[in-house]
Amino acid sequence: MAGSHQEWSTLSIEPEAYRIIEAPLCVESNWSGIDMAPQAMLRAGLAKTPAGRDTVSLPPADWRPERSTDGVLNPLQVREYTLNLADTVHEAIRSGRVPIVLGGDCTILLGCLLGMRRTRGARLFFLDGHMDFYAPEQSSTGETADMELGLAVGRGPEVLTEYGLGGPLVSENDTAVFGFRDEAIVEAIRGPNVRGSAMHCASLSDIRLGGFSNAICGALAFLGESEPFWLHVDLDVLNPWEMPAVDYPMADGLRWGELYGVIRRCAATEHLAGLDVTIFNPTLDWDGSVAQTIARVLTAALGLR
Repeated sequence: MAGSHQEWSTLSIEPEAYRIIEAPLCVESNWSGIDMAPQAMLRAGLAKTPAGRDTVSLPPADWRPERSTDGVLNPLQVREYTLNLADTVHEAIRSGRVPIVLGGDCTILLGCLLGMRRTRGARLFFLDGHMDFYAPEQSSTGETADMELGLAVGRGPEVLTEYGLGGPLVSENDTAVFGFRDEAIVEAIRGPNVRGSAMHCASLSDIRLGGFSNAICGALAFLGESEPFWLHVDLDVLNPWEMPAVDYPMADGLRWGELYGVIRRCAATEHLAGLDVTIFNPTLDWDGSVAQTIARVLTAALGLR
């Protein structure tokens, strides 16, 4: 099984192969500052990397939050943004680049997967402190950032799940969910739990019980290390003592070194098709130190120097 020092330390993707895509999407009903994250991460150091010199920017979304009869905020506008982001991701992959999509909130995962699907099949390594598996009617906010994993595997209104692919953006059988720690919250509202799906599930408790390296290797083995996959990184997977600049902090979580380990290990497989980084709120990063840490971790884990 993979996991040797050589495999953990050796990267095959050249720094020039990456392309940064700014996707400042924020679907929150009240503005929080999430849409400022891409520029903050670039200014903190990513702009100086080869990937930062090959940057494509999407405009921020501009709409007034309105909840549809399906229970989703602005589903038509979210779909339009998803299609536009998919075009940009597809173009990057088609031209031989590995996209690094800087969000914004977790909704950008939909456009990332759709862009990947236009070129190849999709598998998903979903790294998040939350399951984000709510049904629209169970979400207290209606924000697609509460439900993007459910939407990605085909659970939700057709406007946000059907894209002419003959199936969902990614199959449950091709999805590994890693690092979530909101099971008690989900159980309290009787929401859908990822453990009831066909997805590979490694909660924070599972990771602590079985060992961090074993958990990563198990998730990658489930996905198949000969197949391309997308890596979704929601920074609220981190402990709030490490990462205070998120809107919905929870107790416990991964450490920065563990986040580095996950990203590094995924990049070392040679099958990382792209990744997105979401849920960093610069307005909660009063001295810019969090943005600098994010930039350093990404630069080191992906070999962007």
